[in-house]
Amino acid sequence: MAFLVLLITIGCYKFLGWRVDRRFDGWFFQLADSLGSTFQKHPQVATLLTLLLPVLLAGLLLNLLENSLFGFIGVALQVLLLFYSMGRDNLLQCAEGYLKRWRAGDTQAAYHFAAEHLKTQEDIDVNDLVSLQREVRTGLLYQWFEQVFLVLFWYLLAGPLVALFIRFICLYDQWLKASDGAAAMPLQILHALEWLPARCVGLTFTLAGNFVLCFRSWIDTVLSWHTPTEKVLYNTGMAALGARVETSEDMTRPVERIADVSDEYTQEIQAIQDLLVRSLIVWVVIVALIVIF
Repeated sequence: MAFLVLLITIGCYKFLGWRVDRRFDGWFFQLADSLGSTFQKHPQVATLLTLLLPVLLAGLLLNLLENSLFGFIGVALQVLLLFYSMGRDNLLQCAEGYLKRWRAGDTQAAYHFAAEHLKTQEDIDVNDLVSLQREVRTGLLYQWFEQVFLVLFWYLLAGPLVALFIRFICLYDQWLKASDGAAAMPLQILHALEWLPARCVGLTFTLAGNFVLCFRSWIDTVLSWHTPTEKVLYNTGMAALGARVETSEDMTRPVERIADVSDEYTQEIQAIQDLLVRSLIVWVVIVALIVIF
């Protein structure tokens, strides 16, 4: 059943382009506000309740209805839960939106678009084209991982409730940033949940790209607990494309005109998109082989 749910969800998400509207997340932010006010003196209690209460209610509903109508209700509920757990942005469209502004030479618009949709750093110099391009590559790789691969990995390994829990952690992080709150616990949990899937995605990149270069990069980070997920994905992703990771000297090398690097940087973003699509196909094929055998 898990493979059927996976195919339906990926089909709706990737090929039909369906996404959960951000308005459907309003109830979660209201819950976070309410519990945050109620347990103002005990923020960790508020955090745990905010993250776990919706998961427990979803689990209760799934347990009660999963065998109804010969299991069809259970499949439908799992599809809904997994689909809700996926990311909200169409990252291929976001990349195209960024490239449209980039090709037009409007680095200011490209910078703000990337900060909003690809979660790039907001404190880099808008005229530093090298740093901007690196941030966009990093953001695109990580957002794909967080919105798609991370959720699918834990769904296949532990079921829809864990996938839902991961989405709530990401939403809670958004709520914290919007409310100027600070809580280390959700980010520590997220890092723990990301550690194994990030290494699996890095290994997938070896099959979808340059095997030798990517495998060397993967070996360097496979057992490192403290290496950030973004760095693991960036190093292995760029190695899979046959590109070396920039040195500090490369990052300080000035690029004065966007026309000098426009084609090169556009091709890099498109190559990353192709790598991610190939990697998703590799995952589906591997899961299918596991199911068959």
